[in-house]
Amino acid sequence: MAAIDPRVAILGLAICIGFVLNATGVFTSSWISVSVGDYEFPITETIGIVPYRSDEVSWFAAASWLMFITFALYIVLIILYVLCFHKIYHHGYSCYLRKWFIAIAIVALIITSFTIISVILIGSNISQYNQLASVTLGFSAWLCVVAALISAFILGYSGYIAMKVCC
Repeated sequence: MAAIDPRVAILGLAICIGFVLNATGVFTSSWISVSVGDYEFPITETIGIVPYRSDEVSWFAAASWLMFITFALYIVLIILYVLCFHKIYHHGYSCYLRKWFIAIAIVALIITSFTIISVILIGSNISQYNQLASVTLGFSAWLCVVAALISAFILGYSGYIAMKVCC
């Protein structure tokens, strides 16, 4: 029985943590937090990107779709990782695996970019509603930001494995 390479284990752990944070952020209903009332007794409501509503403003719909795509890409990332893990576990590192680690890096780059674009899109547009109530980004958006930071780590680490470890 071959031992699990710690580099691959770290990458897998990062992918799992990023996936859980992204899924939690996408599917919880606190992307936008709206507080009305005084400081002693505020009334707070939250808005999520799920369920998708066809009557929402276009910038929110675009951000929602980008986040749905990041969730789907995390599933692709897991599949690519399992493929690489299986090959390394049974055969060790080879030049053949370089393209798969580069594919992981590219998917992680897209996830990071789409998440940053979504958060900026929502964050910059909700400020126009601050005249009526206190409108801020909720915890779901910040969970996705942390997932994007982990995805940026995945990008760099899989690039390192592709360039320094494979061949």
